[in-house]
Amino acid sequence: MSEPSRILDHLATQPPTHIYGVDFSGAVDAGKHIWVSEGTVVDRCLTITDCRSASDFLKVSPARDVTFPALVVFIASLRDAALGFDFPFGLPASMVDEDSWSAFVAAFPSRYPTLVDFDHDCHAASGGKEWKRLCDVETRAPFSPYNRRVISQTYYGIRDLLHPLQKAGQANFLPIHHVGGNVPWLLEVCPAGALKDAELYKPPYKGRTPAHKDARNRILESLENDSSVQVVSCALRDTILSNAPGDALDSVVAAAVTARIVGNPDSIEAKSGEPYDFEGCIYV
Repeated sequence: MSEPSRILDHLATQPPTHIYGVDFSGAVDAGKHIWVSEGTVVDRCLTITDCRSASDFLKVSPARDVTFPALVVFIASLRDAALGFDFPFGLPASMVDEDSWSAFVAAFPSRYPTLVDFDHDCHAASGGKEWKRLCDVETRAPFSPYNRRVISQTYYGIRDLLHPLQKAGQANFLPIHHVGGNVPWLLEVCPAGALKDAELYKPPYKGRTPAHKDARNRILESLENDSSVQVVSCALRDTILSNAPGDALDSVVAAAVTARIVGNPDSIEAKSGEPYDFEGCIYV
């Protein structure tokens, strides 16, 4: 058995067994597009007990300015829990003036009052190029954190989720920042990267045709067959597979990645230190 992780020693707690996977969105009606999967780890198998849109899961309006505060309150209420989100937790170090990730997040809302400011300043700082973090390069992420396809997720994720949780000391952000205590763990995960590594990303699974649904079924069956995921009911399984955009399934994959990572201290420790404790780390 390997020695306990230094990160786990710092947190002074056992890995969480209550797991959430969150397929994120920065849309105006984000609550419709964010999907949340919930599950519990028993004997290394994640049993998925719920999968719903964020507005349904939290019982709030799908409006972004309603959904995000409700999500923060929900996260802050959790104990013995880990949550995997698929948005960038940081920027390339060369683009940041602050001397730590905590200082970067603390200054974020005042430095970038609007998404337009964030977009302009990021592209100005990089001379119009789209630089990537080390973790983006390592995981072959298709986009920079401020590419216009993902920039709204990065902006609202950091400003409206990470910032209030970090400011109040209500979460541990792995492997970046640890406040200790019995607070939830947050990780940046990449469902697409996990599916590519498992050779399950193709054929395309996002769409309304029978072929797309068959592809979603193939992905879910693969997770079930290797005993990493179990879905509690046929009705829940149908909910996951019937979501044509694939957001529901992505949230399940995000949960599966999160469960695997937090259950393996070495995988967390391997991404500790520079530059991950400043830029963040993508787990796949």
